[in-house]
Amino acid sequence: MRDSRPYQCESCNRGESIQTRLEQRQCVAGFVFTATLHARECPACRLREIDGASLAQFDLGVARALALSGVVDAEAFRFMRESVGYERDRAAIELGSSPSELAAWEAGLTPLPVGMMNELCRIVLSRTADPLLPHVTARPLARPLPDANLRRHRCA
Repeated sequence: MRDSRPYQCESCNRGESIQTRLEQRQCVAGFVFTATLHARECPACRLREIDGASLAQFDLGVARALALSGVVDAEAFRFMRESVGYERDRAAIELGSSPSELAAWEAGLTPLPVGMMNELCRIVLSRTADPLLPHVTARPLARPLPDANLRRHRCA
C-alpha cells in the first residue's frame, strides 16, 4: 500500500519531493514558446515533475500568445482549439462550420479562412484572460542549415 504523505516521490518512494521550477518548451507553428513552471523534485532520485494543471495552464498561455501573434496557421488553429478544451464538433458549432471543414483546415487540405482563425482567437482570448497564466515567451524556430550538397549561386 502506498504511503499517503503529501508530495512523496511516486518514483522511488524514498523521500518527499520539494518545490522547484522547471523550464517548459512547446513548438507550434514555427515558434518555440517557453515558460518557467512550478514543479517538484525528489532529492533522492532527482525525478522532476510538472503537474498536469501547470502544463494545462502553460498550454493556455501558449494559445493566448498564438492568438495575439496574428499567425494564421493550421497547426496554431488546432493547438488553440485543443488548449481551450474544444473537441472538433464543439468548435465547429461555435465557429459556424462543420467538423469535416475543421478537419480539412487542420490537416492543411484546404486553406484556413482568416475569419475562422480570428473567431477562434477571440474565443481563446476570452478564455485566457486569467492573470495567473504563466508568462510565456516566444521566438521563431531556427531555420535549418542549407544542405551542403546543394549548389550555391555566387555573385561575381
